[in-house]
Amino acid sequence: MKPNVYILKKGYFSGAKGSVLGEKAFVTSTTVGLITYNDIQTQKEKMILIDTGVISDWEEIRENIKRYGNINNVSHVVITHWDQDHIQNLKEFKRAIVVSGAGTNILGTNEFGHLFELFPDNTVGNQYIKFEVFGKSHSRDELILVVDSSNKGKVLFIGDFIASSPEILTPEMGIMLDTSFSIDPIRKYMMLKDIYNRYSEIDEIYCGHYGDPISSEDMKR
Repeated sequence: MKPNVYILKKGYFSGAKGSVLGEKAFVTSTTVGLITYNDIQTQKEKMILIDTGVISDWEEIRENIKRYGNINNVSHVVITHWDQDHIQNLKEFKRAIVVSGAGTNILGTNEFGHLFELFPDNTVGNQYIKFEVFGKSHSRDELILVVDSSNKGKVLFIGDFIASSPEILTPEMGIMLDTSFSIDPIRKYMMLKDIYNRYSEIDEIYCGHYGDPISSEDMKR
């Protein structure tokens, strides 16, 4: 049975004029996704979180999780990358397994492991949920998640390879973000081109800081 995909928190991005954090400060929330799936071994319904968002959004995220199941049924938390705005609520998911380009961990314990030892075929939960690691570009240890879902078709969670919609993120803002917050902007765009070439036939693409899905044409732009 194919999984279902839901959005728990719609990400957004805007400038923060007059902030004590400086002229380059911004206001943002991170897109937080949820996958409900049937566990291959137990056939029980489980949930996978994609990123966890910021602490100030936690109450909204928690209430939205309850719409789809018990928070204790979150089996995995997929982290697209380790920027602080994507991980501030990790502590809320004790005993879930972290899936990230940096490796694995059982939250709330000192147990850590290697990603491809636990997931040698790049799938999490079942065969319809696949990840791909891209290494260092915008941030360290980045990955994307591709879900062949029942309710939304093929869905791509792209993290901050594309931070927001082209309508929101002007070229000037994009340049500012990449020069200020990306490790290797040129490598980022080379990887994004590769992602587009291989995943152009996707139904919905979710960015790190934009709530509605963008299109393949948006990704090309």
